[in-house]
Amino acid sequence: MITVVDLYASDLMHLEINLFFLRLYRDQLCEEIHLFAERRHLEAIAKTVAIGNLHPFSSVRAVAQWHAPRVLIRELLTIFRVFRAVWHARRNGSRFLHVLCASHFAHIILRIVLRVLPAGCPVILNLHSELESLTRKENKWWRPGYWFPYSLRIPVNRLYIVVLGSNIKAEAERRGIHTTGWIAIEHPYTFPERDDARVKESKTLVVGAIGAASTTRGTDEFFSLADRFEHEISLGQVRFTIIGKIHPSLRKHFTRHVDIPDFVGFYDKEQYDQAIDDLDVILFLSPRDSYQLTASGSIFDAIAHNKPIIAYETAYFKWLRRLVTGDAISLVRDLDDAERTLREWVEHGVPGSLHNAYRSIKVTHSIATVANMYLKQLEDNLEARSGG
Repeated sequence: MITVVDLYASDLMHLEINLFFLRLYRDQLCEEIHLFAERRHLEAIAKTVAIGNLHPFSSVRAVAQWHAPRVLIRELLTIFRVFRAVWHARRNGSRFLHVLCASHFAHIILRIVLRVLPAGCPVILNLHSELESLTRKENKWWRPGYWFPYSLRIPVNRLYIVVLGSNIKAEAERRGIHTTGWIAIEHPYTFPERDDARVKESKTLVVGAIGAASTTRGTDEFFSLADRFEHEISLGQVRFTIIGKIHPSLRKHFTRHVDIPDFVGFYDKEQYDQAIDDLDVILFLSPRDSYQLTASGSIFDAIAHNKPIIAYETAYFKWLRRLVTGDAISLVRDLDDAERTLREWVEHGVPGSLHNAYRSIKVTHSIATVANMYLKQLEDNLEARSGG
């Protein structure tokens, strides 16, 4: 039996990654899974993977409507949720405990609990965007990025870290992080069997930003870029739209030149896929110093739909582009450069052919490839630690 817990995800957040591990444990390791997660996240998982032993967490949104109280309540509840999951794994003799995701502060709670109450089995911990807090010094204790670096100072016996990219592990090592016991896999993704983008009849170039939208992800730049195309928008030559959950901090950047979702929350999977399919170009305008220590699932959503990408020249995009043929991914230096590239595409159409452009990425990040990579490293780490 394997105990799996997600202390952070709600709705469709990290759904692709979480489904990967759950399918792997169920189908390849043939283990019974006991899954703890937010209720709506469990519902999204249950639509794809049948898991008999579910332990739902109540949604914090049902308790508090405002963001700040929700965060405080969520972190307080995390203390009890961690104890609950660890005790469950210990009492039921789990083969191991896998923590799929935790908030910045919850990492400290988790490690303290594991020191006080060992799980009695190996613990696997996924690291996501919280790793980015290592790239910038945060001095304000009420900000999430302040807390995560302190968690790395709390040693836990038989704890194995999973990161989504060998480049991420290498960057962590470059920054002096001790990475013994780390497992570096590529971001897993279930790609549909399709090699070229949908051909549409409309002459309007539809430009989209997909995934979670916030200032930290550069969505404010997307609004600024759209304002520069006011004339072309009025002529129906181009249209800008956002597909994803919008953070409240973006409201001050709203403009009539960008189509905004008329609801709050995540899309369902079918709705999300259809919206992406209607796009011609996808923009990723995250700050240039971002994605040094994390991967982005939204990028693979774009690749799955064979959409051309314009992105800022971040370390992650430069690393990912090594697997791309042709000009399916155009890297730009700044907003002016993005404008010039997009204007050329508005005038002359999207360049090149996307046929097979993402083939190498799809093979490298396929479920089968990543599963073999993960199981091999997990086995090697467990053997090395037991042998020590």
